[in-house]
Amino acid sequence: MAAMAATAPIDPALITGLCDPRAYPQRPSKVEVVQTHISCVFLAGDAVYKVKKPVRFSFLDFSTLERRRHFCDEEVRLNRRLAPAVYRGVVPIVHTPDGYRVGASGTAVEYAVQMERLPPERLLRAVVERGEVDDALLARIAAKIAAFHADPSTRPRRPNPPAPRRSRARCARRSMGWGRATHPVATMDRRRRATRRSRRRNRVG
Repeated sequence: MAAMAATAPIDPALITGLCDPRAYPQRPSKVEVVQTHISCVFLAGDAVYKVKKPVRFSFLDFSTLERRRHFCDEEVRLNRRLAPAVYRGVVPIVHTPDGYRVGASGTAVEYAVQMERLPPERLLRAVVERGEVDDALLARIAAKIAAFHADPSTRPRRPNPPAPRRSRARCARRSMGWGRATHPVATMDRRRRATRRSRRRNRVG
């Protein structure tokens, strides 16, 4: 299914402003930015800030500020289930007279998911390159994922499936007081059989 066009490109001034270390309360020594097709990720010291782009595709819709805030909240809520220490929360981005400021008071012009920055040497790619992925590590990962999916609280709530048509019809008949013995069709069949037996007896007599 083809993706729909983005409603608007992300404001270049916002990207420039968030590349300034003064935009962050911890004042990192430098800020790096990594872009994907749906997000801008700012690496600022020991923290990471992910800003969702105002895009709309067939599989997601970040086209309004309200929707981007909603999906920031959802990302934190869902991913905290497996990484509670990594996902710190959602922070507003405010345009002040001194420039863009993360977590400042005022009217938010954008929102970001704030995360803990993981040490680069602990990223999976680095661990694999060092040859440190063994059966024990894979077993621990598999056990963690299996336990997550086995937990009923992690499963999405779905409505009860509709009853089969035959079951619904049977329930409807019973609710109307139609037992098997009083079903109209069954009653008519018994009457026909009784009439045939009576006629045979009359012929014999």
